Amino acid sequence: MKLVTSILVVVLTAGIVGGTIWLMLTLAIAAWLEVLIGVVGFVLATVVNLLLFWFLWPRTPSFEDDDE
Repeated sequence: MKLVTSILVVVLTAGIVGGTIWLMLTLAIAAWLEVLIGVVGFVLATVVNLLLFWFLWPRTPSFEDDDE
């Protein structure tokens, strides 16, 4: 599962960042709007990576105090 998660993190991040850069280069818009698009793309890629890591990365079992 670690391999699948790693591949998804790389591919989805590349897609989001590439799409953001493509959008910024193809639209002739004001500079502040391009900065806003760049920040939104960065935040979106970060959130997607965190969600993938949270839901797909295998967790070690937590050790609770068992006094039995």
